[in-house]
Parts: sequence; C-alpha cells; structure tokens
Amino acid sequence: MVRDPDAGLEQRLAALERENAELREVRAVLEVAVGNTPSFITRIDPDGTIRFVNRVRQGFDMSHVVGTSSYDYLVEDDHPIARACFARVLATGQPESFPCRARGLTGEVRDYNAQVTPLATDGVIDGLIVVTTDVSSLVAAQRALDERQAQLAMAVSSSGIGFWSWSAETDEVTWDDAMCRAFGVSRAQAPTTFAGVVERVHPADRQDLNDRINAQAASGVFGGVEFRTITPAGEVRWLLTSGEVAWGPDGKLLGMRGGVSDITERKRLEETLTQSRRLEAVGQLAAGVAHNFNNMLAAIIPSVELAARRAPNAADLLGIVKESAERAAGVVRQLMRFAGRRAAATSRPEALSAIAQRTVTLARAMLEHRIEIALDVAPGLAVAVEPGEMEHVLMNLVLNAKDALADVPHDARIAITIDRVAALGGNVTDRSGAGEWVRIRVRDNGVGMEEETRRRAMDPFFTTKAVGAGTGLGLTSAYAVVRAAGGRMEIDSAPGHGTTLTIWLPALAVIEEAAAHEAAELRGRGERLLLVDDDALVRSALARVLDEAGYHVTTIGDARAALAVCVSGDTGFDLVVLDESMPGLTGTQLLAHLLAYDPATRAISLSGLDRPLTGAKAHLVKPVAAGELLKVVRAVIDAR
Repeated sequence: MVRDPDAGLEQRLAALERENAELREVRAVLEVAVGNTPSFITRIDPDGTIRFVNRVRQGFDMSHVVGTSSYDYLVEDDHPIARACFARVLATGQPESFPCRARGLTGEVRDYNAQVTPLATDGVIDGLIVVTTDVSSLVAAQRALDERQAQLAMAVSSSGIGFWSWSAETDEVTWDDAMCRAFGVSRAQAPTTFAGVVERVHPADRQDLNDRINAQAASGVFGGVEFRTITPAGEVRWLLTSGEVAWGPDGKLLGMRGGVSDITERKRLEETLTQSRRLEAVGQLAAGVAHNFNNMLAAIIPSVELAARRAPNAADLLGIVKESAERAAGVVRQLMRFAGRRAAATSRPEALSAIAQRTVTLARAMLEHRIEIALDVAPGLAVAVEPGEMEHVLMNLVLNAKDALADVPHDARIAITIDRVAALGGNVTDRSGAGEWVRIRVRDNGVGMEEETRRRAMDPFFTTKAVGAGTGLGLTSAYAVVRAAGGRMEIDSAPGHGTTLTIWLPALAVIEEAAAHEAAELRGRGERLLLVDDDALVRSALARVLDEAGYHVTTIGDARAALAVCVSGDTGFDLVVLDESMPGLTGTQLLAHLLAYDPATRAISLSGLDRPLTGAKAHLVKPVAAGELLKVVRAVIDAR
C-alpha cells in the first residue's frame, strides 16, 4: 500500500497550525497579563540596557524606552546597589532582590522592590529579567510604624518605667535598663532568678509583696503593689509594680511580666503632706493653748512685779516667779510661731551668758549622767534674738548632740563655747557688712555624720531617728531663728569624728537696766485711761499697775459696752488700751468706731500677736511687763 505524501504534509501542517494557534492564545494571555500587571517587567542586557519593558508612561511608546539604560530611571543614590546586585546575579546565576527608588508611570519617585532573575540562551547568561514592584505604601506604613515605635520607646524612657518578665519554666528573669536604674544596679548586678529579685526587696516588704501578688494573680492581673528596695549603695527606694500573670490551658503558671516605676519622690511628698497636716492640726491646738496661756501670763507678770514692790522681803522669791513666767512667755511665743501666729520679740537683748546658763541647767536635767556638758561663754555678749528663741536654738543644738552620743558608752562630752569674733569663719561667706559677730559652737564626740546626712541635716522633716522618735524640725527651726536674725549656721562632721554646729550672729551690746530715777518719769499725772479686755484677770492686773502709777483707770470687759461709754459724751479718756480678740466686736472694729466718732482718739493695742491694730499709736504684746506698759503709755500720752 502506497501512502499519499501530500496527506502527511497536510497532517503536519494542521498540527503546526494548531500549535501556532495555541501559542497565539498563550501569547495573548501573557500579553494581557504582563501588560496589566502593576509591576514593571524589564529585560535588560548585562550592562543595564533595556531590551523590553511591559509598560511605559502615558504618551510614550516602546521606542522611547528600548535602548535606554535602566539606570536612567533609578535615583542616582541607588545606582551602586543596583549595579552590585546585577553583577552578582550574572556571576552566580542565582536570583536576588534589592530595594530602590525609581520614577514610575507618573514620573514621581516612589519606593520599589526589584526582583532580578538571570536569562540564559543555550546555557549562557546573556541578560536579566527585572520585576520591579511598587512598595511605596508598605514602606510608608513601615516608616509610620517605626516612628510610632520610636515615640513609644521615648515615652517609656521618659516615664522611667522599667519592664521585666519571668518564665516559670526556666525561672529566668529579664530586666531592661530602666529596671536596673530603678533598683540601683548595673546589668551585671541584676538578678536573673525570681529568688534573686526577692532578695532585692526590703526584708520588711517581702512577705507583703508576695501575699498581694498572689492575692491578685487569680484574676490574671496585679497592680498598684508598692514595696521598698535597698540599693547596693544603701539607699532605700520606693517602687510601684503592675503586671499580668500568664496561665496555660491546663491552669499551669507560665510566667509573669510587668513594669516598675520609682515612686520614692512621691512617697516623700506624701510623707511631707501627712506631716504638714499633722502639724497644722497641732498648730491649731497650739494656737488655742497659747492664747489662753498668754492671758494667764498677762495677769501673772505685772501682778508679781507689784507684789515685789509691796513686799521687798520676798523680792528674791517673786523674782524667781517672774523669771519663770517670762520663760513661760517665751514658750508661748514659740507655740505661736509654730502655729503661724508669731508674737513680737522683746526689744531688749539679754546677756547670752544668762541664757546659756539657763539652757545648760535645764539640759543637765535631761541628759544621762554619763554625758558631760561644759559651758564656756564670754561675758557681755548679746544678740538680736529674743531670749526664749535663743534658748530654743541652744537647746535644739544640745539635744542634737545628745542623740549623736547614744552609742558612745564612755567619755561622752558636749562642749558649748560662746565668744566674739571679728569675722565669719568656716565655709561661710560674710556678705552682710556686719561688724563683730557672736560665735556659738556646740561640739560632741559622737558618731558623726555621713556627707549626705550632713548636707540634709537642716532640711525640714529630715531625721535619722526611728518613726515617732523625732519630727526632723529641731535644726530646721533653729536655723530659721538664726537666719531671721541675720546670722549663719554651719555643720562640720565626719563619721567617727563627732560633730560641731557653729552659729554666727551679729553682736549687740548688752543694754543695762534702766536707772531707778527713770521710773519716776513713767508715772501718771492723773490722766484718764480706758482698759478694754474680755479677761477679768488681765484687766485687774494691768489696772492695778496703772492705778499705782498715778493713772485713773476704767476697765470694761465688753467691746460694745466700751463703745457705748465712749460715745455717751459723759467721759473723756486720754488713752484707750484695748485687746484685739474679744467677743461681739474685735479690737480692730472697736477702734474703727472710736476713730470714726473722734479722730483724735489715742489707742494702744494689746494682743498676743505682733500685728498692731490699724489706727493704734502703739502696740503691746501679751504678756507685758509693768515697766514696758508704763513706758509705752507715757510715751503715747506725751506725744503731741
């Protein structure tokens, strides 16, 4: 049988036509796919010359692109990374990718990722296929994420919060730098186990911390747990921790993680606020006690002076009573100062030798017999500090020295030296222009102070004593008195070498007692006085002093009644002495009415405070001595 050769050719031709049709169909699909893909597909020569690109910018055709260099479309800064990548793919035959910035269809520079694949002919790599995908939105999102993470890291860093985590399976604890700072340890010192962390907690807080975390852990979250830590340097810090507990599906503990912040300063402020509130309450009580005590002394002191004149044989005993009353008045002034109602200090300085001797006598009764206290004071020294305040200052310095001697079993000594110097010493600079200074030194041979303790010794509420054993106000109040008098205060101390507290105060000359003949000049000449005070004992005592001095005194215990008498027109008073704190009308209100009725009214205000009444010609502070009362009354009456 002979085959027809034309039939074979026809079959072959038909097969080729089917194959071409399939290829055309595949090509059409590829052309649609390649032409519409968002990526750029480029065939380039090894030198980067473009031989094919699947899409071009609107208004351009292939002739504008084919034959140009692929580097023409890349940002110049990215040329090196592209050249390096092309060279590696040509050399190794392995695909690679690189990020780049190039001009897209609109000519705008955008972010791309270029995937480079080798193209081989007959086994020889003679070109590259580069698929470039626009990743601008991904890059922008990543940049935004990086920025947010940077902001979060900055916020966490500025907050001072430290983060930690603990794995129950491995018992491994991880800390960050902020945690290390909170605990005052270095990375090398940071504990890596749960037991190690517990060791860093103050012994008194360990059980409470453990109980509180366990109690809250059942909910999966614990928070607001406060505890103390002791740093390697010995500093006690307050920390606050919050976190969460991770449990497995089977209820097994997987671990914990959380944060810690240093709240030491907040705790100090809370303690200061608590102290302030406590002191405010005590101050209100002190003000009330001082007011009543002041009125008692206002009656006692002038009465004792009168008694001493009438009974000269008992003058010595009555002098002791008067001195005790005056010292009590000094205590009242301190109470008023503490309550924020400071009374005026006496204008007459007292010899420091007498003040120091009284202080030492009282201190010896308070000190243990094993503590020796010595006093060396130069005669004729005085300072512009009220005697009661000066005793307060010296006593605080002595008590501070006493506390420093608690652990000195033998030869415990306190030495007080008071002398006159021409200039300030130590680390104190004299900027006052003052002349001579009185130097007061209180030395002890006690334990001494660390530098940090010495530096903070005069800070309010700072104390090294146990809770409840001291307020931390002793040296602070002493320093306040010294500074108010224009003086300076310095502490010199070192561990094991005792402490010396030195005070410099401007020196004054001691004013001697007024001559006896001056008393005659203070007597009255029959002038009519009105004394208004709601305290009957004060009225009685002051009225007797004024009556014996030659004045005619009318006493009234009610401000409204006093006003009625004054405006009645039946009597004319040369002087009105009136208290400030009275029921009904205060002294201020009464004086305002009197001046409105008669502007020529002369008045002396009488109060436990150092604030004179508006319109008063002079002011006396309770309790007032007889001599001071007569001196001021005479001066106001004589002033024309």
